[in-house]
Amino acid sequence: MSQSAQYAGDPNCRAAVATEATGSSTGRGRRSAMIVVRGCGNHGSEIMETVAFISTENGDDLILSFAVVVPADPGGIESLTLLRTPKYEHLLEDWERGVSVSFERSVEDDEEMLEELRLDRKSAVVRLTTSLRTYELDLRKVDEKEVTAMRKVLGQMNYDRRIRLVGV
Repeated sequence: MSQSAQYAGDPNCRAAVATEATGSSTGRGRRSAMIVVRGCGNHGSEIMETVAFISTENGDDLILSFAVVVPADPGGIESLTLLRTPKYEHLLEDWERGVSVSFERSVEDDEEMLEELRLDRKSAVVRLTTSLRTYELDLRKVDEKEVTAMRKVLGQMNYDRRIRLVGV
């Protein structure tokens, strides 16, 4: 079963939601959903990515790394990493400052910078909007302590309010 719905209140975004019923040992059926975001402005289309765990560092470099499950290999992971180095940022031009984003799956030469991060705690979804694309991350498998550490590092990364943080 598939249907189209408006995504996150954005009239330019459409999402196809596919649901399937699954059985359980109690005989009750449960519904699961996979959301595929299509056509969101200039930021490209992405699939909801499952995150296995989150790691953070807050030394000279502020690092937030999402261990994204490889769709073709559920045992494999690829890192989606947010990086900011406030200690040396004053040496950069203004347009070079901010949180850079890299994903092992992407092999582009263009610098990808974080513009906005939305955390929906109720559905455990993070939406990252960068200068090149949008990432949808499913955090349901992530420990709450890791989410708390993520929120702390995001606050440190945004010391100059260069990125929009929503729900953090």
